[in-house]
Order: sequence, then C-alpha cells, then structure tokens
Amino acid sequence: MLKEATRTVVALTMAFLPCLSPDYAAAQNGESAAIVVTEKNQGTKNALNTAGQQPRFPGCETAASSVEEKIKCAEEELQKFIEANLKYPEIAKAPDFKPVIVRVRVTVDANGRIHSPRILELGIKEYDANALAVFTKMEQDDMKWVPGTFEGQAVRSPVMVTVHFSWEGRNKAFPTLFVSDGSEDVYELPDDVPAFPSCRQKGKRDEQIRDCSLDYLDDFFNRNMVYPEDALRVGLEGDIQVEFVVGKDGQIRNVVLENDIGLGCGEETRRLFNLANEKNIGWLPGEEKGQKVNVLFKTTVRFRIKNNVRPMAKLASADPKPFFITGKIG
Repeated sequence: MLKEATRTVVALTMAFLPCLSPDYAAAQNGESAAIVVTEKNQGTKNALNTAGQQPRFPGCETAASSVEEKIKCAEEELQKFIEANLKYPEIAKAPDFKPVIVRVRVTVDANGRIHSPRILELGIKEYDANALAVFTKMEQDDMKWVPGTFEGQAVRSPVMVTVHFSWEGRNKAFPTLFVSDGSEDVYELPDDVPAFPSCRQKGKRDEQIRDCSLDYLDDFFNRNMVYPEDALRVGLEGDIQVEFVVGKDGQIRNVVLENDIGLGCGEETRRLFNLANEKNIGWLPGEEKGQKVNVLFKTTVRFRIKNNVRPMAKLASADPKPFFITGKIG
C-alpha cells in the first residue's frame, strides 16, 4: 500500500502583513504565510502588524537565539505535541482511507493561555472531534504559549493550526486490523434466536425476543458505561453501530464496529462487550434444528452526556469572522 508521507503542518508566520483581504491571501502561492484579518477594528492591538510578533508554542525560548529560529523550533515542538496526542478514529481503518486535513482556530491570550478552540471548516465529525481534542487538552492542562506582542506588549492573538491525518499516522495508530477467522458457520435467522431468559417466552415472535434482548443489553451498557474523558472534554455525542456474534456457549465474540465517533468511544464500546462476557450476563445461545449455533446480532451503542455533566467545550460551527494564519500545506 502506498504510504503518503504527509506531516502534521503548523502554519505560522515569519512576517506580519496588516489588513490583508481573504482574496489576497488566497492568491498567494503557498510558499509564504500571511495573517488574514477580518475584524472591523483592524487598527487595534488585536490586529497584529509589522510592529508585533506572533504567539509561539512553548519550549524554544532558551533553545534558540533569533526570532526566526524560535519560530521554527516552536513549529517543530507543536508538531511533536500534536502527533503524540492526536488519535485516529476507527473509520480511519477503512481500506479506502484518504488523508484528512482539519483546521483549528484557537486564541492565545496575553498570559499565553489558549482557549476557545474551534473547527474552522466543519468536515467529517470523527476527525474534527479528534483534532479539537488536542487543543482542549492544552487548555485543560493550562499549557502556556509565548503570547503574541504588539508594540512591545503582550496581546490576545488568534491562531490557526492545520492538522493532518496522514497515512503514516494511520498506520502507526492501527498496526493490525480486525479480521474474522470464519472458521464456523454463523446464522442470522436460526430456529431460535439467542436471548436472555426473561425474553424467551412462549408466544413471542423472534423479532420480539431479539428486541427484548437488545434492550436488556442496552440497559447493561448504560449502567456500566464510563464516558471517555476526551469525548467529554469536547462534548462529543453519537451512535456506534456494532456487529457481534453470540456464540454456542452464550459468549459474545467477533465484535466489529461499523463506525466510530472517536475520542475513546470505540475503545469504551469494546470494553463494555468484554465486560458483558466477564459478568456472564446470561445469553441463552441460538439453536438450529435442536443444535446450539453461532448467531449474528447488530446493535447500537449510544453515547449521550448526562444533563448534570457539562462538557468543557462543544463542537461548533465555524466563526463567520475569524482571524487566522494560513500557509503552505505539505
């Protein structure tokens, strides 16, 4: 499989250009970066110009001497941080995976703290959420950047960072993919479907028994779910479709996630299925012609944040009037 050596790109500027229009920035050839200012009060301290300096990721102030060296070092350190903390969603396992770009806007205040991370252009939810989580982690960890300056004073500065989900990162995240062994027959419509004892009653149709059993399983998941911390940080909610087999011994196996909303939700789903086996929650196996058989089931695991829990952030629509830094992507 051809691997694309696409790197996480952090687009930061080497020089400040005041009051550029979006059309001007779009016309650049990508070799140099520019700040695009779209707020009305472009002459204020919030509109950085040639008298100021951009915010920088921490860790390079003593390691480099010139401003240019510090900027380059900061870009490299930010890239390392993103690569170390960026998680790939389960959908990246798909054989038709293609690299994905996510642009995140954050604000660096005069004290160097970042806040208000936002996705600039909403795309695939799973990738957007995972990219956003990297910056909410910075925020939660109270990481301090070197703030931007204007006329020698630290000022509040918006920054745009471009994050890549690449082939290289995907292959590191998923060194092996799930493959069913297919060694035994699996039935979808046996004479008697698997069920919990309270659901297998005379007079009930197979679909009623199946629905009753899946409701029981859903209740077990709700009572035992530990909401993933990363998903809670950004207020991520959603549904994961799962295919699994109830074996001849009443144990669950061959759990396959047909999708994953990301940020640990897929891992928590697998943990819940494993926990069901550990607790031996009581599946009666399916039967075909009086013989116990393996039976395929499908269900939905729902991730919903409880009303009394407030997420740290929430995926939001793009800011209609953002400041952002743009540059070469590659």
